[in-house]
Amino acid sequence: MRVRSVLVALALVAASCGGDASESPQTSSTTSSTTTSVATSTTTTTPATTTTVSPQTTITTVIATTSTTATPVSDLESGLFCRDLRRRGYTYAEAVHYWTVEGRPDRMDADRNGIPCETVYPESEVVAYWGESPPTTSAPRRYVVDEPTYHPESQPGAGEYYGSGCSPGGDTLPDGIWFGEIASLTAGAIEFDLICFAPLAPDEDGAGHLTNDNPKLRVVPVASDANVYAIGPDGFWELQSYSEWYLDPGQVGFCPPEGCWDVWVYVNGSEVTEIVQIWFA
Repeated sequence: MRVRSVLVALALVAASCGGDASESPQTSSTTSSTTTSVATSTTTTTPATTTTVSPQTTITTVIATTSTTATPVSDLESGLFCRDLRRRGYTYAEAVHYWTVEGRPDRMDADRNGIPCETVYPESEVVAYWGESPPTTSAPRRYVVDEPTYHPESQPGAGEYYGSGCSPGGDTLPDGIWFGEIASLTAGAIEFDLICFAPLAPDEDGAGHLTNDNPKLRVVPVASDANVYAIGPDGFWELQSYSEWYLDPGQVGFCPPEGCWDVWVYVNGSEVTEIVQIWFA
């Protein structure tokens, strides 16, 4: 009986040891699961960086495209930005003209310093256009050249005459659209002889009736950002900054050797801001 008791005890001990050994595979399985989870996390992170970098290089290449200038800048659709004009190949002077026709919108002059497109065009072109005295921020100008013409619309109080008429009174030329002849000019002012310009009767031929009964000359300052539109008898016109034009006003092709001195002047803030140079054949 004692021998049997000992044998039973030994059998129970062996059975107990076999139970501990059977738990070992579960521990190994848990370790394998943890290893697989770490590998998946590492694989997901790596391609995300590659996907972000690639498109940025492609976008930089697209921005550099340009286009043609087959359409005159005055015929372009409204709402364009500086970048649109440069892509199409328009010069900085043409961009300034478009900005003026559009009413000097802030979308083309984000910092509102009176110099449009200065961050889009090369600095050399901007400096060449404005010179050493760029314009300063000012209120929107009332009298602007929408399209160069011999006959701007009559303004309130002008009576029978084109533009703002011919009776401003006083020694200074008030804001408005005035016709006359340039007697002399400098880099910063013109000496102006005011002339009355009235429409013709329906049965008359010509450009209009001109009357100059008053020899009075008025000295009118010229804005640093003034533009000049030289328009010929056929309606074709050329655009220049005043800072370039005043050096040789007769350089346009349709002017005779003695030059073209008949002009419409657009005055804003007591300064000439735009000039339309015309020639009567």
